[in-house]
Amino acid sequence: MSLFKNAWQFAVKELRTKINQVKQFTSSGIAAHDPNYMYDIYTRDFSGAKAKNILQYIDFARRGVPFYFYKYFDTISKRDTRIRTMLRRLKIAILTEQFRVRGDWEEGVKFVDELIKHLGPKLYKFFAASSEANTKGIKRFEINYEAKSNWWMPEEIRPIPNSIYLYDEKSREYHFLDVNKIDQTNLISTLSAFPDKIDLSKLPKVEIDPLKILDVIAIDADEENAFMNGITIALIFAYYCKSYNVKDMNIFLERYATPTMKMKYDSYNEKSRDEMVKASNDMKAHGTIIYPDGNEVDLLNDTQKGQAGNLYITSINYWNSEITILCVGEEETTQMGNKGSLAALQVKQKISELIIEMNLRTCADAFNDLIRRLVDINFPNPPEYPVFEYIEIASLDEKKMQSEINKNLYSIGYRPTKEELEEEFDVQLEEVKEPEEEKPEEKTEDEEFENDFIKMLFEQAEQEAAK
Repeated sequence: MSLFKNAWQFAVKELRTKINQVKQFTSSGIAAHDPNYMYDIYTRDFSGAKAKNILQYIDFARRGVPFYFYKYFDTISKRDTRIRTMLRRLKIAILTEQFRVRGDWEEGVKFVDELIKHLGPKLYKFFAASSEANTKGIKRFEINYEAKSNWWMPEEIRPIPNSIYLYDEKSREYHFLDVNKIDQTNLISTLSAFPDKIDLSKLPKVEIDPLKILDVIAIDADEENAFMNGITIALIFAYYCKSYNVKDMNIFLERYATPTMKMKYDSYNEKSRDEMVKASNDMKAHGTIIYPDGNEVDLLNDTQKGQAGNLYITSINYWNSEITILCVGEEETTQMGNKGSLAALQVKQKISELIIEMNLRTCADAFNDLIRRLVDINFPNPPEYPVFEYIEIASLDEKKMQSEINKNLYSIGYRPTKEELEEEFDVQLEEVKEPEEEKPEEKTEDEEFENDFIKMLFEQAEQEAAK
């Protein structure tokens, strides 16, 4: 009886362990919401961010806690139309590319095809989020699994916000900040308490199985701390400089492009003065003069105000151009004006294609990491790993050039195979059978006699004509 009871308890314990493991792998384990007391960080800290604040955000990220660094970047990427458009352009560019799965292991290729079919639109969202790694330096995902057709498949691939990442430079490991166990007040006080190295043990972390985490690192990474890679820092400084130009231009327009208001108040009544100030702030932020009744104010006219306004426009256009070059490697064609040339445009387009190629390779590497992980989970001894790759689609001009090359090769005795032609031009070829030549019909004896007789008559006529 005791033996049976022990066996039953062991079986129940094992079953509960498996149930807990299944629950751990099928449910989300990382909270990504804002901590408590974040009510004024966007309207106060980020809206009026000074150079000192921005440098502090970058320094926190350098020491392994990029919470404010990425929060600030996500905020400006939504506020600035140029940055927002360029980042969307990078994501959209990779979604138009075609891909395929190759490998000699048929069962593995079939499994990956089923994986792609199972993910559906989620796959494109995964690619779009993976491309952020080249902008932000790193992108981390949480994978929640589900049983599907006797296979473990990803039910959800959650992109986790970069703001809750942590990096321990001693162990060179990445972690997640547990936002449920800390608030904004405690976080900033903890970060400010360590002027040199941040003690990450003071911050609560999320413990989660490594099989549920997928890391995508920037392809051009040269720093061990991935927060320092990508183009995030450069975009932050570009936005910072541009934002001051925009604010100054708005002040300039309000001051010179609209009439200046004069408002008088009773010098013996301070309350009326306060009411005038409040009224002016409601109507205009600048270009208002409030003075006691009985005094006179002379307005000085700026004769060069038109030229000064052009300086603001030129400066804003400069930073827009720098943001465009930083994101896609070239200026938009609309900014070239009449100074551009076809050669310059082709060079710019080539640079832009190289940046897109970088994002494509990042997405392909990320998905191949996911494929290898799922193959290891579903197959005990896989002979190989199927490979996901993008298909390089040649342009019409490139196909025309390749056609000329094939003609020249044929003229010197070389001929490409049918398979090579199909791969180069992305077409299905069929052999063309030449029609057989019809054999001449045999003539009868009467027809031959008639032909010989007519031939003899013509020869006699030629002889008579010669005489």
